[in-house]
Amino acid sequence: MFLRGVIMGMCKVSGGISTVVGNRIKEVEGETPNSRKTLSDFSGKRIQVRWFGPDGRAIRDRDFTNHGNSKRHPVVPHDHPWDWNNDPARNEDWEYPDNDKFNADEIDC
Repeated sequence: MFLRGVIMGMCKVSGGISTVVGNRIKEVEGETPNSRKTLSDFSGKRIQVRWFGPDGRAIRDRDFTNHGNSKRHPVVPHDHPWDWNNDPARNEDWEYPDNDKFNADEIDC
């Protein structure tokens, strides 16, 4: 599957991995290409991971909470893909985590 020049399944976190502490990852564009950010709360609990593609735009989020809405997000963790051809770009429908293509626990995803 192609997504604006990104070949899904060939994501490499060659741009680095960083951690943000707070309640959300604000950046969706202009990031280091092929990088990953991990959002943790103040106690160190992982909340979200966001992958950025070769153009520095978000390509996938993995959420480690149900956002306080277990009916809409019954699976934790779950993924939200980004498609910059759509408005909004972040798909609010969730998917099962794709650990083969996007692994939040390894250096290379």
